[in-house]
Amino acid sequence: MSSFEEQLVECRGYLVRFARLQLRAYDPAEDALSETLLAALCRPQSFGNRC
Repeated sequence: MSSFEEQLVECRGYLVRFARLQLRAYDPAEDALSETLLAALCRPQSFGNRC
């Protein structure tokens, strides 16, 4: 696992809490986070190599 992937794993808890606050529901927050993490893993340069 790369350093960027490890950073995403470490940030996941914070990110899902943030998504739930914004979307006010668990399932839509999980979906949004999954799509975001997939995009970050496919194109880390778009995310500045940081979470």
